[in-house]
Amino acid sequence: MELCARTVVEVRVARSPADIAAHHAVREAVFVAEQGIFEGDDRDAWDEGAVKVVASISGRVVGAVRLYPLDEAGLWKGDRLAVLPDARTVGVGAPLVRFAVATAGEAGGTRMIALIQKPNVAFFRRLGWSRQGEPGEFRGATHQPMAIALAGAQPAPGPWGPERPRSGRAFRSARTGAAPRDSEDGWRWTTIAGERRPPMASQKATKDLIEQLHERGLRKKVAKTVAEAIGSGSHKTAPPAIVEVADDLKDLADEIEDRATGRSAKRRAAGRKAAATRARKAEARSAAARKGARRRASGATSR
Repeated sequence: MELCARTVVEVRVARSPADIAAHHAVREAVFVAEQGIFEGDDRDAWDEGAVKVVASISGRVVGAVRLYPLDEAGLWKGDRLAVLPDARTVGVGAPLVRFAVATAGEAGGTRMIALIQKPNVAFFRRLGWSRQGEPGEFRGATHQPMAIALAGAQPAPGPWGPERPRSGRAFRSARTGAAPRDSEDGWRWTTIAGERRPPMASQKATKDLIEQLHERGLRKKVAKTVAEAIGSGSHKTAPPAIVEVADDLKDLADEIEDRATGRSAKRRAAGRKAAATRARKAEARSAAARKGARRRASGATSR
């Protein structure tokens, strides 16, 4: 997808059959075809009552996410966040996440949880999410439980919208219509895009790290946090603020290393292999169960 001077990203609840079909098509393209986390189809029982959301550019749906309430009062879950590869440099993910958070909040939710793939943890933290417990494996990929409070969740105020201005690229948002769940228009986000930069894989890892630190504003954040912690006196354990910026740096370092070594591609391949293995074992169990049922039925008939 070619970046324009201004790229309008529209986010809305999928109500029409076309939007719902496009929502599932994006999920299948990412979670089945690209990442291999699911085999054949990623749909499950939660889809029946879920709020399905799409993001579109120039009428083409390029992103999706779903959300639904859980049994605990006020608790919502968001998952199946997916953006097509050719739209990932345009800034589609943040509007989708913020739209889902605000929609759940306007529906009476007080807290939202999600399982986040490890490379995306830093991105979610910049959107206000926090880690909940230790990471674990889900369908062959490492996921971090995360959560966010829903009270008053709205797009970021001020002249800059969903994300801070980044090198060569700035973001501005404008909400149109009524509440997301009641408006046919949903939210409209205008992305002012600069020149597309070369893929990270083609650059040296050290240069990537410096550029990413600059883009994410981590250099100033780290310097300020460390200075404040040192100025407040000695500590037996690291202050929470120090731990937070250290986690940000670890997430970024892991992401850079994954891209430089191709480890993310290896994980996707391993995920596809694991999914295929699970499918074979499930089929074997099903075949054994059918065989056992036939054998019992035959024995009952002979008696």
